[in-house]
Amino acid sequence: MEEEARIRVAVRCRPLSEHERNNMVQSICRVMDGRLVILLDPGASAANDYLRQDKSKEKRFAFDQAFGDVDTKTLFTATAEPLIKSVLQGYNATVFAYGSTGAGKTFTMIGTPVEPGIMFRSVEEIFRGVEANAEEGKDCFSVSCSFVEVYNENFRDLACETSSGILDLREDPVCGSYVAGITEVQAQSVQEVMDLLQHGNQRRTTEPTAMNVTSSRSHAVLQVRVERRASNPSSVSGTLMGKLSMIDLAGSERAAETKNSGLRLLEGAKINRSLLALGNCINALASGSSFVPYRDSKLTRLLKDSLGGNCKTVMIANASPSHLSYEDTLNTLKYANRAKNIRVRAKQNLVTPGEHVSQYEHAIADLRNEVSILKAKLAQRSAVPDILAGGDENELKEASENWKLDLIRNLESRTSLQRSLIDVERGLVQWRVELDQAKEMIVHWDERMVTSPGRRPDARSLDDWKEAMSQIEENIKENIETRRSLAERLQQNKTGGRELQKQLSQRVLNEDLRAFLELIQRVQVLEVERLELDHFWEIHRQQLEQRDQEIAMLREQLRLRNGHIQQQRQELDEKVPGDLGEMSHVLQFFEDRGGFFPLRRGHGWSRMVRVAIS
Repeated sequence: MEEEARIRVAVRCRPLSEHERNNMVQSICRVMDGRLVILLDPGASAANDYLRQDKSKEKRFAFDQAFGDVDTKTLFTATAEPLIKSVLQGYNATVFAYGSTGAGKTFTMIGTPVEPGIMFRSVEEIFRGVEANAEEGKDCFSVSCSFVEVYNENFRDLACETSSGILDLREDPVCGSYVAGITEVQAQSVQEVMDLLQHGNQRRTTEPTAMNVTSSRSHAVLQVRVERRASNPSSVSGTLMGKLSMIDLAGSERAAETKNSGLRLLEGAKINRSLLALGNCINALASGSSFVPYRDSKLTRLLKDSLGGNCKTVMIANASPSHLSYEDTLNTLKYANRAKNIRVRAKQNLVTPGEHVSQYEHAIADLRNEVSILKAKLAQRSAVPDILAGGDENELKEASENWKLDLIRNLESRTSLQRSLIDVERGLVQWRVELDQAKEMIVHWDERMVTSPGRRPDARSLDDWKEAMSQIEENIKENIETRRSLAERLQQNKTGGRELQKQLSQRVLNEDLRAFLELIQRVQVLEVERLELDHFWEIHRQQLEQRDQEIAMLREQLRLRNGHIQQQRQELDEKVPGDLGEMSHVLQFFEDRGGFFPLRRGHGWSRMVRVAIS
């Protein structure tokens, strides 16, 4: 069972702290209607900034949910609580807090003893669901937890007091990304998980900075695995395995504002590097790129499934209302706004008893195929000295190998560029369709309000549609720029391929080997050209679909116009007395020519025709 959805994004704007109020800090963040966030540009400080003279004094962003000064329980009920049922049903889910330093991420995720955060409340809700199913006697559950931090691009286990070593991140085709060697605690009650989280958070790396007294210097990840088995083993064929990941990210920071130096400065550089990689992944996923740079950071490798894979994800963007943090808050809202476009596909994790056996069988078969392929390659290499008898063996072999490597790199790069270009073209077509819909909605907004008085014609307001249209136009510009860059790189790649073809006779002297390499190169070039033809066919197909839609729309307009003319004709027959025989012929002549008829002066019925047409 698979469900496709997009990442849900919520924004939480914390209130001004007592220290900020005492220092006359202005609040520039407003939350409207539970969805709209308005960020005011601090006018006094920006008056002399000539680089931003022409920019708007306020920014508007629409999200799935937006919160101002609310307690963590309200935030949890609206964001993370709906994910708990999915976890108990065998789905993967992730909640992560994003924002700059001092924006309230740790308070949102971990909280305080007086006001527990999302991590505490999520675990409590999981055990509440487990107990409810246990009372009904339906299924058996087992809950295990792990707590790890990413500090200076290294993983440290927070669940084990004696462990201080560095752990490795590995990828499994079934489980996804996981930290090897991490301590998993089998929890029997909520209190056990609370103790684990409390002690682990005390061991977490935090240091004071000029921006935040208890600044988190690492990313903290709490994972809760839930295994669900039927109480009667004969009634079910497998085990449902759900995983909930809750992540408290470290905040981005600027050295000039935090006044860090030495080790703190290096920590900040590592934090910013991982958050930059996260932002690049968000941009790539939101734009529909075929390549997403997950491997630029260990944080993004860990979040690979959460961002674009088998997972239901909620992003909580934490914003500071201080006018001193305007740039950081604006960047946070921009990244959160892009994350809304990311789509994920979550499926139930059902492990059957024979699944592991079948996996091992497939692995053994793949290994045997690989061994046979390697043996065939060794046999081919043993025949190479006979082919190279015409010259120095080592030199000819080295030249041919280098040429083959260059050719392979060229063709692989061409294939990748062509596929990326196809993805960008598809994205442009989709964005343009959505832009036309938004323009149509805005142009006919007043007409819709007239036809539907007293109620809104759509759940979204006119400002929301205008904001969506501006965002779509920005995405179209970015995709056009990306398409231009890809086309230039593709042209350079083709030029390089032609140069390699010219160099073949100089770099490979043996005629037999050269003919063999030319044949391989031709086959691979034909494959790339087939991909290019598929690209052009896809573009023409999309253009034909657009024209079919336009033709259908014009036919509908023609039908409505003819109906209007027929109605006017009937009204004229009812209102104008007398013999209208000549008038009927005129109207028929008018209809046959699509509503266009030259009226000349001097005819007695010209005025009546004008009246009928009007």
